[in-house]
Amino acid sequence: MFEVVLSDFVNSVRMVATATQNFAQLKHEGAKLSALNVNYAASRYWAEQMLKSLGIIQVASASLGLLASEASSRQASELFQNALEEAKDDNIVISGERFHRTLTHLSQINVGLKDELQGRIALVLSLKDASYYTPAEPLFGSDVFNAFASANDDVVESGKCLAVGRGTACVMHLMRVAEVALKGLGKSLGVGPQNDWGSYLRKIEEELSKRAKTAGARTPVEQFYAEAATRFDHLRRAWRNPSMHVDRSYSPERAEEIFLALKSFVRHLADNKISE
Repeated sequence: MFEVVLSDFVNSVRMVATATQNFAQLKHEGAKLSALNVNYAASRYWAEQMLKSLGIIQVASASLGLLASEASSRQASELFQNALEEAKDDNIVISGERFHRTLTHLSQINVGLKDELQGRIALVLSLKDASYYTPAEPLFGSDVFNAFASANDDVVESGKCLAVGRGTACVMHLMRVAEVALKGLGKSLGVGPQNDWGSYLRKIEEELSKRAKTAGARTPVEQFYAEAATRFDHLRRAWRNPSMHVDRSYSPERAEEIFLALKSFVRHLADNKISE
């Protein structure tokens, strides 16, 4: 799958289309005047922007398998690069055979993109969905990112699934995140690796009961652990176990509710120095 900032791609295609029109108009005017040589003069800055636009189109074409458009954008880029290297001041001049070759490649991009994109499907994300798909910061915050590093990939994937409307897949990734956090909670109480959530929760409860008997009552810290374990049990019953069965699915809206609830809970654990 190819990812691109839509505005960058659209602006690049628009710039190439405008350049094609300008080259074609100049060629037409030269033909009317029977000019033997047609020159296209432009600023160095404009040429550099053209190179940038052609690069975006080339990368997109290569990723999408648009072979003709990729070749045309690459060849046009080479011509503009040559013009820039030969420029003696802040302007470039494209003339003679290079002018006609440049026009040919630009025209082929305009036509080729339209033809080669037939049958392709583009998924465009809203700003909200894009914030889940490519977040500026870790989705669960930097504390969770550092405390439960092995869950980072699943946090990222849960966001991507949520962004593209795959609610059930999002919840499955979230339950993997929760399992890492559960292991961290058990580790902080001296509970070793277990085979499943139920075993972790039983061992955690056994350890807390042992400590309470020794001290005569639960301390505030032990109460925190007990409440956290209870919340994990609720997660297991409400979301983890059902998500493992094929007859249960989650809408994007419900998945987002679970995402936010788990995010809050795991951040609470990290804030209290629980880590894996």
